[in-house]
Amino acid sequence: MAVALEQTIAAQPTNTVTITPTASPTATKTPAPEPTELIPEKSFIVEISDDGWAHYTYEGDGFKVSIPPNWQHLDLSADDLEEMFIIAGESNPMLTDFYSPTYFKNLAAAGMKLMAVDTSVASLSSGMPTNLNLLVTDLIIDLTFDDYVAISIQQVQALIGEDTPIQNERIEINGQAAEKLTYMSELYDPLGTSHDFVFNQYLFLEGRTQYILTIGSIQELSAINSDLISDIAASFEIIQ
Repeated sequence: MAVALEQTIAAQPTNTVTITPTASPTATKTPAPEPTELIPEKSFIVEISDDGWAHYTYEGDGFKVSIPPNWQHLDLSADDLEEMFIIAGESNPMLTDFYSPTYFKNLAAAGMKLMAVDTSVASLSSGMPTNLNLLVTDLIIDLTFDDYVAISIQQVQALIGEDTPIQNERIEINGQAAEKLTYMSELYDPLGTSHDFVFNQYLFLEGRTQYILTIGSIQELSAINSDLISDIAASFEIIQ
């Protein structure tokens, strides 16, 4: 079973590469047609409420989730991740200090459907921005939710070390059973500085499809973001 907790832990800042857009070919014998703007087809619907929260619906992947104001949404199911990266960098240039198109491609290949990054000064200046990611993949066998949770906890424990405690509790979100895991892991930012990073992870299982919503902050911001993390988790809904 691929719960892909390794990708969850991997969804943190890494060294980046510089993208240099290539020049468009020019016509040689016949006049080129007037250029038209190509707008990629979006895999989601977004609605912005009066309080600034952005409510995303991914009908094809069967879920809804809401993102707070001033967070940068990154659609990892986009057909052109490099274009997505360029557009995101234009909105928030500091994101290019932490991420790269290759990094996003690797996450997308693992089943990540979206990321969102807190672009506040406190988050971006921390060395490891507060962020969320959502993984959606299908299991190869049928499991009860209890068995799924038990295996998931074993996998997380193996990744972070047997001596690192994991808190878990069974909760319900929008009528769906969920298991909330909270644990901490030492991670390194692009400058090589270590940080204690706190993960709040929510596990859902619908048939054979697993949904893993992970929200993380450095330890210093984790308590500050506690209510915000709960609000994001409470917005998640499976719509299959």
